[in-house]
Amino acid sequence: MVKPNLWIWCKTKASKLAEATVDETGSSRFIGEYVTLAIYERMATLREVGAGVALWANATHVLKKLDVLEEALSEGDRVTNYQFFSQKGKELMNLRVDGFEVPAIAIHRADLQALLWRKLPLEQTTLGQSFERFEQFGDKVSSHFSSSLTDEGDALIGADGLRSRVRSQLFGDAKPIYRGMTAYRGLTNNIPNTYKPGYIYEFLGAGKGFGFVTIKTKNLNSYTGKRVDVQEKNSPFSFPLFPFPE
Repeated sequence: MVKPNLWIWCKTKASKLAEATVDETGSSRFIGEYVTLAIYERMATLREVGAGVALWANATHVLKKLDVLEEALSEGDRVTNYQFFSQKGKELMNLRVDGFEVPAIAIHRADLQALLWRKLPLEQTTLGQSFERFEQFGDKVSSHFSSSLTDEGDALIGADGLRSRVRSQLFGDAKPIYRGMTAYRGLTNNIPNTYKPGYIYEFLGAGKGFGFVTIKTKNLNSYTGKRVDVQEKNSPFSFPLFPFPE
């Protein structure tokens, strides 16, 4: 069987660079084992961007099949508990999340992507390509880039962000819809003395939430969200907390 040609257009640090699958026998494979794969990335160089991300059992199961789980654990922190509090610091629930076949991991996005990047042959990736448009003819699709480069294949995945040019060409230039929630992520090396290693702490209030977990044991990854009107979506907001729980 001839493998179909699949190419992926990525906009921000190729977050889909190393999509992996697990077949019916439990064997791990990269998409490139099923298809002839080509990836085009807008950025000319891959550098550290973003903050932390939590990988749950479905993701770490794939990492185990790819024989990179231990490497991922060395790059991040194992998550054992997910603890919820009210805005005033009252404990609501403490969930154990370490009872599965594979662990949950908190890791920096850049470290995860670098790890997966090492599993992807470099000759399949072209950096510094800005997508302009695609054309469909019969059962083929061709993509055109600002560098005058053109490629042809059987399928195109437009992993190019919230304001996707691929999606705009397919469905028109409709603007993204604001759903009433503004969110922020952050990193700091200021870790509370009472923080318990392996815990995700999440505080929930009326229409807002704040959570954090360590990554690499020396950085605290935080995420904050609040429901606000569209007119206020870019406005700063506070989330008052009572003393950190012991």
